[in-house]
Amino acid sequence: MPERKYQASATSSYRYGFNGQENSDEIAAGLTTAMYWEYDSRIGRRWNVDPVLKVWESPYACFSNSPILFNDPSGLTSGGNEDPKPISSKEDALKKVTEFASNKSTASAFPNISKTEIVTRLNEIINNPNVVDQQSTGTCASALTCNMFASYDPVGFVNSTLNLYTTGEDSRNDYNLKVPNKLRGESATALSSVEFLFASAFTSKNNYLLSYNPNKDGSGASSFTYPGNFFESVSKYVGMKHSGMPANTDIAYGLILNDYTNSSVAAVVDTKAFKISSTQTFGASITGDHYLKITNVAEIRNKDATFSYNVSYWCWGMKNPTTVTLNYNELNSAVKQYQIYR
Repeated sequence: MPERKYQASATSSYRYGFNGQENSDEIAAGLTTAMYWEYDSRIGRRWNVDPVLKVWESPYACFSNSPILFNDPSGLTSGGNEDPKPISSKEDALKKVTEFASNKSTASAFPNISKTEIVTRLNEIINNPNVVDQQSTGTCASALTCNMFASYDPVGFVNSTLNLYTTGEDSRNDYNLKVPNKLRGESATALSSVEFLFASAFTSKNNYLLSYNPNKDGSGASSFTYPGNFFESVSKYVGMKHSGMPANTDIAYGLILNDYTNSSVAAVVDTKAFKISSTQTFGASITGDHYLKITNVAEIRNKDATFSYNVSYWCWGMKNPTTVTLNYNELNSAVKQYQIYR
């Protein structure tokens, strides 16, 4: 359309256009090139067939058919790898942390965990929930809950952390957390301060028989979290809406079919079968299970006409999700249970 596009000057070296992709005007006007496609903005479609099979849309579709809502600079995927839309803002959460830091009359139920430790760690987590850590403890369920909580409701996460720190207790949606009294004199040594509070409260609540000390108990029996209790903590305490595994389908099929636009999948996986990154170290878990977040599953056509699946996932200590490649049977056996949260 005349006068509706940017025209660089003759001396300009700027080569980029729509979606941040490089213009390919030598091929056709309105064509841009990315790592995984040639995109024709005249028709809103890619020229090549998408090598990632998405059963719910055309292999020529781009931006999930919503170019105003989504971007896709590499041409690999759009919409996916996104957490559910937050219900509160990071800015308001950071403001609450600042207000707490400047209030000189605040109390604490933990004399050996400083206010500075809590404030510093809260700022780090709110700015990037993926920094939530587990270290060598058996608190992967607690770490995943914190990650999803801080991503979904940053203000709620700050409020709950400060309640635990100042009183040792917190309650949301009739779901009550309490750090055992015998742990309130501990310092945060095995975990950072915020993770220590939640690990002590969540793991002690979810393990019916034993209380849990993150500084001493490692990945032993007292760190075990029942999957049903974990899923309840995310849906009830955090308040995230969920849907379970599709009825009468393989686990792998349900994960492949899921639309990862503004959704997260909390999963219980077999550590060895899932081929967890070698950079992640674990204690001797009594079951070999691990809680993590699956952010996308992309189906890839192999040269021999078989299929494999690039599974993007996050677990403790990863600043960004990483990817593992599994075939259908490996994916089906590696993931034991999951819940989809939107």
